[in-house]
Amino acid sequence: MAETISNQDALDMIATGHAALVANLAEPPALTPTENLATFSERGITWNLAAAAPVGKFISGDYFAVGGVVTSTVPASVQDDGTYNDAQTYTARWVHGLMVNPGSEGGSGANPSVTPQGFDSLQKSPAYAPSVTEFAYDHALNLDPGATGLSLGGVKSLVKTKSILDGVDASSRAKLENVSLLTILEATPPDGAFRRWAGCASKTPIFFASDIDWTVLPSIAKPAAATTLTAADLIAKLGPLQTYMNQQLYARGIAPYLAQQAYGADIANDISQAMLFTMTAGTSTADRNAVAYRLIQAGLDVYDATEAGRRWSSATFSFGGAHQWLKILLVYAARLLRNAANVTERNKLAAWCDGGAARIFAEDMCTFSITREMIESMPYEPINTRLAPVGYPDWSENSVDWLAKPSNLASCGLAYELAYRTVNSYPWLSQVLVARLLGAETMWNNPKFFEYCDTYYNKWVYRGRATDPYFYAYNRFMVWDHYETYAPAFSDATAPTLVRRAANARYAWIEFNEPFSLLAQPVAADFAVTVDGAGVSLAPVSTTASGVKSSGSTNVSSPLITVASAAGIRVGQRVECGSLAADTFVTSVNGLSVGISSLIANAFSAQPITFHNVFAYNRTLVAVLPAPLTTDTQLVTIGYTTPGAGYVHNLGGVAPATVAVGAATNNTGKLPAGPISKDLAYSGAVKADRQFSGGGTPRSQTLNRWRFSVRFMLKSKMAANENIVSVSTGSTATFRVYAASTQALRVTFGGSVGQSIRAPYLLDDLPVGKVITMHMMFDGSALTQTTAKRLAVYWEDGGYEVDISSSTGTLDGTWVGQMTTMFANGFFAFANGSGNDAFHGAISEITLGWGDNTLPLPANLTGPQFAYNADWGPNGAGPWGQNQWYFAGTLEEWNAGMPNRGDYGSYALTPRRYAIPGDPDSGLAPLFTAPPA
Repeated sequence: MAETISNQDALDMIATGHAALVANLAEPPALTPTENLATFSERGITWNLAAAAPVGKFISGDYFAVGGVVTSTVPASVQDDGTYNDAQTYTARWVHGLMVNPGSEGGSGANPSVTPQGFDSLQKSPAYAPSVTEFAYDHALNLDPGATGLSLGGVKSLVKTKSILDGVDASSRAKLENVSLLTILEATPPDGAFRRWAGCASKTPIFFASDIDWTVLPSIAKPAAATTLTAADLIAKLGPLQTYMNQQLYARGIAPYLAQQAYGADIANDISQAMLFTMTAGTSTADRNAVAYRLIQAGLDVYDATEAGRRWSSATFSFGGAHQWLKILLVYAARLLRNAANVTERNKLAAWCDGGAARIFAEDMCTFSITREMIESMPYEPINTRLAPVGYPDWSENSVDWLAKPSNLASCGLAYELAYRTVNSYPWLSQVLVARLLGAETMWNNPKFFEYCDTYYNKWVYRGRATDPYFYAYNRFMVWDHYETYAPAFSDATAPTLVRRAANARYAWIEFNEPFSLLAQPVAADFAVTVDGAGVSLAPVSTTASGVKSSGSTNVSSPLITVASAAGIRVGQRVECGSLAADTFVTSVNGLSVGISSLIANAFSAQPITFHNVFAYNRTLVAVLPAPLTTDTQLVTIGYTTPGAGYVHNLGGVAPATVAVGAATNNTGKLPAGPISKDLAYSGAVKADRQFSGGGTPRSQTLNRWRFSVRFMLKSKMAANENIVSVSTGSTATFRVYAASTQALRVTFGGSVGQSIRAPYLLDDLPVGKVITMHMMFDGSALTQTTAKRLAVYWEDGGYEVDISSSTGTLDGTWVGQMTTMFANGFFAFANGSGNDAFHGAISEITLGWGDNTLPLPANLTGPQFAYNADWGPNGAGPWGQNQWYFAGTLEEWNAGMPNRGDYGSYALTPRRYAIPGDPDSGLAPLFTAPPA
């Protein structure tokens, strides 16, 4: 007969919401089996207690001890001298650390990359350039008895690690070998209990094995080509997973390699494999349950952490491949616990799965509908070893796409191989299959994520179902066999419907309400297009081409082919060549050198190649115009005849109806109407509505009115001819702001000294050691100094608008074009600028606003928006200019010493406040202890 429980115990159980536990006070559920132990071990880690205590395991397999006091662990935390795998040596490294309730403190905040941990103090090898070690060590957080000499008792979670010793990774990203999680409880938990997340204040279980609805899991056939998985191998990679910190990228440094993989894309693949294993016909009930218990436990860890305020992003709200494994765990747990006895907790668990209401996970933040403001934005952050995209093409508005880094538009575009696109998207295909098998698409509540994955799956098929390191074989075969069966779009019998006809710059297009299959492409004869009443030819162009294999930094950032003839080849055309990927597009034409959007797998020579002027892509049927449009007053018409020779159809194989020829809305040269919503990205942090370094810069518009603001701090007085911002030191720089003398600021727009303008001001009076904000406003449509420009400088207790009435310099009207060309070729003019220390101070923040000549100029620069600490507004919202470019953050973040708010690659303009000699309260988070020499 089971033991009785007290009325107080019953009330406690009621408080947890698990009503089943108190259905019969005389016959409570059986308790988890325990054994009185003074020592026990797992994964190479031993726990030693002061005296024997009841020890057992949660249903997930993790240990608990009732009332135990930990006196020591093996291996004990000690200091170690050893060698990196690059032969460099380290000394006095703390290893084998133990943290108590990790996640309850730390791991959040504005810059989680430097959030401390107490597991291992290894820094990067001396051979590495100086940089912040990811998740820096704080010895106060290492509470292992070997390090403190103190025992550990009371209700708490203990996470003990075992470090890698000699031969450890020089980058410090792989320094832990294994982990054990011990929860100390006051009483034995009910049988089948899942433990609480290590960071939870309460350790009382709220979910149990008896809550699981096993009918949620379907049974699908294992593909013949798929290898046989084992429960033991899968469980070995399922933790306990590291969910203590909110920046999973940097968690690589504290990810025990025998308990989980380090990189998020690999973790995502392991998780999908395990989930599909639990749904595969032939998996034994015992194996299914053992793997499912571990998966549910991981999902409940994510749930508890999310409830505690953990948010899964980074300092710059970038994701890369690090974060895309968290939500699927939550969804898996919520579906299997859909009938849990604790109604309150199960409802909250399900609510966090709602991507509409809780947009906090990478999958939901990085899939969105493309807007016109995004289209009229330039990509940036060029990285030599990544494919340089051309941004979102004009015709992609309202289509669903992916953005690996919400603060980085350089990760956008047509190219299949873009940085992180494959790293993210291949694991997502497996997750979408899992979600649909679980019947969780409605619960997930982000149709854009599912549409993106459907179109990416279609591209994968279009490319011949290629293998990839981030598409594990088991998952790949499962997706190959089952994806279309469970994806509603692939069985949709409804024809696509017309949304609108549109045109802009190089293209005319027809937009529909759903995506098209890439497997069926139109031909020129299917389209009828006119410009100003004249029909245009859309016939394809054929020639021969050669190309060099993409490798390393050669021909990767800008893949190029050489054509025999460039006649008729234009940016935006679809490329068809047996030596190139199927969904390749022209990105540039320079003589016989043609830029393309896809990598070149193997070198080829004199291969036949065709450049198509019509194609289907995402939700649009596109025509590339033979001559670019010049104004929005040109009349463009477009129509399409179905089924056409190409028999264009949606993912379900249904063709659209014929679209009669009609006028297209021509947006050539127009700015977007105004600020867009935050559909693009998660911004969070200090300003909830702000998107840092994400405001677009113009691509096709003519700029007339322009505001440039820069925030900096001088470490010494300025002298003549010193730059504030410049792309070169010559007077014909594309853009340069510098001290022509100590009496005058000079601003040069490239090409001619005659296009420079000056603003007299005693620049040597600018204060040292104070944040200075300089605002400049230009009207390119004006030809007199006083109406063409304004300038102001402000600091905490001084500054004023500058009198520019005596400025010199010729304004001939051509400088409007120079302003526009600053943004040509995908590179921002300040990319090679003065940086942080090239002149007397540190450039902290640059913003840019612009508009055409209909945008009203402010009367002066004395309003609060032009103060030294002005908040320059949310994403694209002003105070002047319909778009803004943010390189950094707020003044509060400056004063807090928060590094690298601007996400600008190697050119990041880092907001940092230098220590002021003699001022102990200068607010530094000591990045520097004194101004640089």
